[in-house]
Amino acid sequence: MKTIKKLTFLFFISLAIIACKSDDDGGDNPSNGEGSLTATVDGNSFESDPSLTQIQILNNGNVVAITGPKAQETIQFNINGYSGVGTYNMSPSNVASYGIVTDPNDPQGSAVAYVSISDGELNISEDTGSNMKGTFSFVGTNAEDPSDTVTVTNGAFNIDY
Repeated sequence: MKTIKKLTFLFFISLAIIACKSDDDGGDNPSNGEGSLTATVDGNSFESDPSLTQIQILNNGNVVAITGPKAQETIQFNINGYSGVGTYNMSPSNVASYGIVTDPNDPQGSAVAYVSISDGELNISEDTGSNMKGTFSFVGTNAEDPSDTVTVTNGAFNIDY
């Protein structure tokens, strides 16, 4: 349970950073890349904002963070022990999450994070060193209410970095 709470905290920090970036009127930051991240979330279409969708390579290439925000929603992956093209199963080290703010007037009080640490996978089919492509699916669980889940299917991404 501590792991889920820590991951939820990290998710909300990431969501706050993305929200701040979306308020920036300074134009595009070419170092952030651009791309697409699409999925079906509980039967509803999800398509990220291309200008905010990004991949970060951290810790000497061992960690990959993929973020695809859309208005008040975000799909995010954190892969530890990244070793290139391949399949990464969700685990305490490889985490997928879906977050939503249900009331934009109360972003803190209405934010819900659905985290997957066991039920899902991220398939990276191509990594050129400046672009990454792949597919994904996962079931995320609300850390505050384990009976509340979301199913993310038909996920695909193609992101420059």
